[in-house]
Amino acid sequence: MISYFKMKHNELKVKTMFYKTLADFLFNKEEILDLCRRLYNSLKDVPTEELQTEFINKLAEIIHEQNKTE
Repeated sequence: MISYFKMKHNELKVKTMFYKTLADFLFNKEEILDLCRRLYNSLKDVPTEELQTEFINKLAEIIHEQNKTE
């Protein structure tokens, strides 16, 4: 019986963690989508050979711009 309660306690912890993560994502959905749009617009004309380095550079640039405005 004790193991059942431990199992239910762990189950509730996992469910709570999952729902909290989902709620955080939904709360910040617009910011995440805006970041994805800005990255796509800045990288859509980049050749595939340079995509990884350009992605990292543009992501860092966008983050620095956001930190300056905040």
